[in-house]
Amino acid sequence: MEILFASSNEGKFREAREFAEAFGLSLRSPRSCPGVPPIVEETEPTYLGNAQKKAFAFMKWSGLASLADDSGLEVSALGGAPGLYTARYA
Repeated sequence: MEILFASSNEGKFREAREFAEAFGLSLRSPRSCPGVPPIVEETEPTYLGNAQKKAFAFMKWSGLASLADDSGLEVSALGGAPGLYTARYA
């Protein structure tokens, strides 16, 4: 089965592809799909919401089953920050 990994992060893609191959799955990068935008703005209030938003958007654009994730760094001393805003925290 071929699945589109809805992320422009090449490091995440390589790790996910290795994991998927162990289960007989084939992951494609968005870069391998002409016309598929490389970025979906992460505007949801949760990691799950952002991952779902990306997976559904890439599925709609590509017509392929899609898989996405969202992650962040949560520091106890900062009250859980930066969390969802890790990529934009400064």
